[in-house]
Amino acid sequence: MGNVYVGSVVTTQNPGAGQVQSKSVQALDVYGNITQSQLFAYGNLSAPARTYNYTYLTDGNYTSRYIRNRVTQVTVTDADGTTVLSTTGYDGYNVGPMWAVLKDRPGLTMHDASYGTSLVYRGNATSMVSLGDAKYVGYEISGVAYQWRDGAGHTYTTDPASTTNYPLPGVLTLGGNANLATSITYAGSFAVTSVSGPTGRRRRPRTTPTGYRRRARFRTGRRPPRWTLPLTALPLSPNLPDEVAGH
Repeated sequence: MGNVYVGSVVTTQNPGAGQVQSKSVQALDVYGNITQSQLFAYGNLSAPARTYNYTYLTDGNYTSRYIRNRVTQVTVTDADGTTVLSTTGYDGYNVGPMWAVLKDRPGLTMHDASYGTSLVYRGNATSMVSLGDAKYVGYEISGVAYQWRDGAGHTYTTDPASTTNYPLPGVLTLGGNANLATSITYAGSFAVTSVSGPTGRRRRPRTTPTGYRRRARFRTGRRPPRWTLPLTALPLSPNLPDEVAGH
């Protein structure tokens, strides 16, 4: 017997003689991953207007390590046919000119030494194609992403900061050009203490107690404050379901 989950939901608008209904149906696998989602339009609960299908990584090298939720492909089917929305590849290290190597990171604390560069079954999303837009990501053995490359070969790299045990970016470089590098320093709390841009100009961001930069003070007759996210809030790995960048 599998796990119990909500399989279908019927939504009723304007209950009564003039009511209309829509429906959504979903199916999950034994690991709780959604494998199919169907959406039914108002007035037609027999034929889905759109059907989304999800496939997952099923290689035994991953499932035996409890990596069981890595989406490999998403498709949608409607009256016009089936469209592939996204395709994701995992742990493709140095398999072609667009892929990066699995990078070693000596000096990590609280890291299992057996998880070195020879262990490639990690569940890191290394290639992603969505409606023709391709991205390739390189990782360190800690699971932290250090390189991003688009389909045209443009690159963006980061060298993690040693003072944070390497999860946060210390130097950000565009296109491998050191003249375009940005350096960041951190406090012991991981709050950003300074940012030095390509021109060498050093800035110490003013922050509120919550860690967000404040651009303007709120005073009567003046504009309200604007908030921008600090660099520590930026994602270090691609945005994928259940944060696919593994360890």
